[in-house]
This record gives sequence, C-alpha cells and structure tokens, in this order.
Amino acid sequence: MSDSPSRILIVRLSAIGDVIHALPCLHALRAAFPKAHIGWVVEEFAAPLLERMSGLDQLHCLSRGGSKTFRKSGSSKPFLSLVKEVRQAHYDVSVDLQGLTKSAVWGLLSGARMRIGYGDKDGRELSRLLNNRRIVPQANVRHVVDRNLSLLSALGINNPTVRFDLPVHQESAGWARRLMADAGLKPPCVVTHPGAGWQTKRWSPKRYAEVCHRLHDDFGFSVILSTGPREESLCHDFLESLGSVPSAAPAMDQLQLQETIRAADLFIGPDTGPMHLAVALGKPTVAIFGGSDPIRNGPYGSKNLVLTTALSCQPCWRTQCPAVRCLEELTVDEVYPAVKEYWLRCL
Repeated sequence: MSDSPSRILIVRLSAIGDVIHALPCLHALRAAFPKAHIGWVVEEFAAPLLERMSGLDQLHCLSRGGSKTFRKSGSSKPFLSLVKEVRQAHYDVSVDLQGLTKSAVWGLLSGARMRIGYGDKDGRELSRLLNNRRIVPQANVRHVVDRNLSLLSALGINNPTVRFDLPVHQESAGWARRLMADAGLKPPCVVTHPGAGWQTKRWSPKRYAEVCHRLHDDFGFSVILSTGPREESLCHDFLESLGSVPSAAPAMDQLQLQETIRAADLFIGPDTGPMHLAVALGKPTVAIFGGSDPIRNGPYGSKNLVLTTALSCQPCWRTQCPAVRCLEELTVDEVYPAVKEYWLRCL
C-alpha cells in the first residue's frame, strides 16, 4: 500500500494456542502503525485472553449461539449487528491468520480493500479465493509464529521483534495467590496440564505425576494440576500417582490459569494452549510432543525444552493412533533426567 493503513482487522478465531501465536502480529502492527485502529475477530472461548490486551482497540467475539462484540465497555450484540459494526469500522486491511473459509470471510464482510492471507498450503479451503493479497512464507520459516509474522510483509513489516505481552489480570492474580496460600503450596511450584484434545498428544497422567514426584523429591516442588472439561479420570490417575506431594487441582477459568502459571516456576505439558500460554508468559517450559510437529508448533524460542521420541512416523498430525508409540516409548526414566538438567540450568 502506498499509504499506511488506518484501520486493520486481525482474524484468528481459535484456539487458545493459535490465538497466542497470533499475538506477536498484533504487537508488530501496533509498533509499525501506532495511530491505526486495530480490531480482532475471535471466538468466545479465546476472547478472555484479548479483552484487556494493550494495543487492541476493538474485539469482535463470536459465540456458538450467534455473535457478540466486545469493547472496553464489554457491550454485546447479536450476529447481524456484529456484521454491521465490523463494516461500520471501515477496515481498510484484514489479516487472515487462520487460513480457512470461515476466517477469510470476515475480511470480505469487513469491506477491507486489502485482504492478506496465506498463498501456500496454509491457505486452505476457499481462503485463497477470498483473500486478495496472498503471501507465501520462505521455506526456512517453519514455526507458526514466524509464518504468521511473514504475512505482515504485505504491509512492509519485516522481521519484527516477537512480543506476546500478556497483561496481568489483578483479580485472577489475587485468586492464584490465595490458591497457593490456602493449599500450603510453597515455591518452587510446577504447573502441569496433561490433557489434550488429540490422543496423539496425551502422555500418561501417571507419568506426568511421576516426573512431578521426582521434582518434589529432588527440589521440593509443589504441584498444581490443570485439567479441562470431562477429564475427571485423568485428574484421579494423576493425583493417585502423585501421592503425598503438596498439590492442588482446582477448577480454573482461563485467566485464573494464566495468572497461576505466571505465579509458578515451571510448566510441564503437551502441545496445548496452556503450554503455549506458559511460553508467552516467559515461564520455563517442558513440552512433551507426540503426533504434532515441534518445529512448527513447539514452544517458541530456544529457552524451552521439547521431549519426544522422534520416530520415523513423526510428525503424523493424526488425532488418533492405535499404537501411539511416540508417547508410549517415551519413559519417565528418559524424561526426568532431561527435566532435571533443564531446571538446574534455569536456576
């Protein structure tokens, strides 16, 4: 564009980890265009991460029962009103970071003249038809964070500083402090989130518990277990294997989890939103990888630890597998020495 854009719409609808991976684009856009009005279309499950985000002027939130839009005031409107409001925002640029029909269509609905999206395999379904400025990242750009940032080259932004800058939510931070105090949890504290939506991402909760138990024996770690909906059996197996180690397994919303991780000293978990949240918060992070690709979707940066068996079938990107050898063959006796060495380097 010959002129700087004045109104920019980011589209990254879901999920938690993917929204976190998109945050550096928001900060890069704000740094490049400090006077621009920047909006974001997101699904309601991930919206709490963005509601108080510095540099974001307007948040449009989609719900399953329709849609609603959030500003600083927290006002909400139904779907057709949201479409009208997005159009009335007069966005001149949209950036589709999801690469699907359902994300690209929001750029079209906004009326943006320049609709930026992926021009390669990450431009899926009809997105390459709906987006009119298609970018193909260089072959050596592998991680999804860097691939997202590559799209901003259409606006003259190249190699920006990667920043996540998640704001502190004081109410949730106070909740996290009370949780630790009431449960008698003393530092150092590890948060672990063994659950994942894919079978090929889920290492045994009993093995996670054994790693945490050894961290307690060697360094005095206390433990906070994070679980998702319908993971009661996972919670039971983990706590049963953890035994008498000081621990808590509270029900947490997203912001409470965010501030609990911020208050902790270490995070251990699979390729899920909580793991990427820990990385964005700058916490030492150990990531257990199975079927997904740590080069593309691993913890961003070189300060974190990825553990995997690296079989010839990896990454398979399958959600289910009858054998799951990549995780079954990854033993506690292999994982814990690496975790111990990593933690000693972090001290």
